[in-house]
Amino acid sequence: MTRTDLDQRIFAEQLRLMEKQSFFIIAATLAVVLMSVGALWPFLPHNMLILWVALIGLLNIVRLGVLWCWHRNILQKHIAYYIISSGFSGLLWGGGGYFFLQQGTIEITIFVTLLVASAVVVGVASLSTLSIVYYAFSIPSMTGISLHFLALPGINKYIGGTAILYLIINMVFSREIQNILKRSIMLRFQNLDLINQLQLEKAEAISAREEAVKNSRAKKKFLAAASHDLRQPLNAMGFFIESLQQEQ
Repeated sequence: MTRTDLDQRIFAEQLRLMEKQSFFIIAATLAVVLMSVGALWPFLPHNMLILWVALIGLLNIVRLGVLWCWHRNILQKHIAYYIISSGFSGLLWGGGGYFFLQQGTIEITIFVTLLVASAVVVGVASLSTLSIVYYAFSIPSMTGISLHFLALPGINKYIGGTAILYLIINMVFSREIQNILKRSIMLRFQNLDLINQLQLEKAEAISAREEAVKNSRAKKKFLAAASHDLRQPLNAMGFFIESLQQEQ
């Protein structure tokens, strides 16, 4: 197997793992969004929260539709789906976080900051199968918070800088997780190829042994037949010589 073929198999396996995780990601996202709306409902304008929930819900409906089409082989799997959907999801989290923080209360600031930061760190585990997908989600998610704090005076600018550093650290971790996963998949494929090669060689060896046994049996039958055919004239000659001796 060439390096290109192996890379393609690894990439296809990464897409398969992303598809397998997608249902959990969608369910977890909707659960967190609903709980967040319940917590923010007394403090924020209801129309803002309803719009945010509606947009996230619509995005996840589209996600489910694409996954259903993949399952039915109606659409071909492509990484662009994950990049685009994760990018839109990041924009909704980052945009929502930015507008929520404009309300200015300390409770909302703490809750929203922790909420978005938690989503970004959870994304390291759920989206790092393909780190570019994680980048598409995490960068816009943290941008809203970072811009909010950087625009404020005093210690807020340090908080904004810390948010950027936090994002960079998580992106590095995501890249490392992807590399570890790729090496694991590569080793698994190489082991499977080795097992298949050994099974093929075993089958060839068994076939060769059976052919050798068959040839040996044929050889024995031939020698037995030849020995019988050779003994007949020799026996006749022996009887003839014995007859001549008796006549003399």
